Amino acid sequence: MFAFSLLGVDTPLLALNSIPLVGVIAAGLLYARACSILAGRGRTVPVSQKLSWYAGLAMILVATNTFIDPVGESALLSFHMLQHLLIADIPAPFLLYGLRAPVLYFFWPKPILVRAARMQWLRSFWAWLRQPKVALTAWLVTLYAWHVPFMYEAAINNRLVHDLEHLSFAFTGVLAWWPLMDPTHERVEGRVWKAGYIVAARMIGGIWGIVLLSWPGQVYPVYGDRSLAYGIDPLVDQSIAGGMMMIVDAVIVIVATTFFLMAIDRGAEYDNDLLAPEVAAAIARAAAAEGGTRS
Repeated sequence: MFAFSLLGVDTPLLALNSIPLVGVIAAGLLYARACSILAGRGRTVPVSQKLSWYAGLAMILVATNTFIDPVGESALLSFHMLQHLLIADIPAPFLLYGLRAPVLYFFWPKPILVRAARMQWLRSFWAWLRQPKVALTAWLVTLYAWHVPFMYEAAINNRLVHDLEHLSFAFTGVLAWWPLMDPTHERVEGRVWKAGYIVAARMIGGIWGIVLLSWPGQVYPVYGDRSLAYGIDPLVDQSIAGGMMMIVDAVIVIVATTFFLMAIDRGAEYDNDLLAPEVAAAIARAAAAEGGTRS
């Protein structure tokens, strides 16, 4: 159904995968519910914020429920790396931008929030997990652990393990971006350290892209010569995978650092706007006092 020719190979467009499909649908419905509650209270969620959330979900859906998934599992390493980028790296900032307050506080149903709030250990653990060093370490450990050949092949050969891999990528991807986007605030704050954080993260994570790009043999022998069916040499396919990872890392560094540095200026302007009435009032009081003294 809905098949097309991919590099000369007949390929089904869709490849339904129930676990991520249900997860994406549930996340979409929870978000719509939160927006509806806010609308009932006179708070309209900006269209750009909604689009950001659903764009992030769409990336995950495309990565897990289209031809990208089976082609990446069975033949092309480059497609598997593309899938990982669409799950772990690219959608996270979109999701967090879409989730920022006040949506965040209405995303989960009230009974779940109340129950979680009563668990001191859970709140403490989540606060610890969101620390920049911890979040970044969790993402890097997850990234490299799943790309060790025997772990990678375990995910390739077992659907449940593969879904667990994707879930851990999505979670730690969001976790790594959480200190940067911090959706507990309505406005994404600009900080110089955030630019340094993103540069360090992408440089350390990008080492694996360099390995794939330059390694003289197959890093993952499980693929064998299956890429030849698509007219691509296995080592060329591996180099494409590594090059793609490096390009995405470079784009993220450029876009994210520019965004956070520009946000510093926007934050200063915002703070000045807030202070303006107070400054004006102080000047008026000083002028009145001076006038009273002269009289």
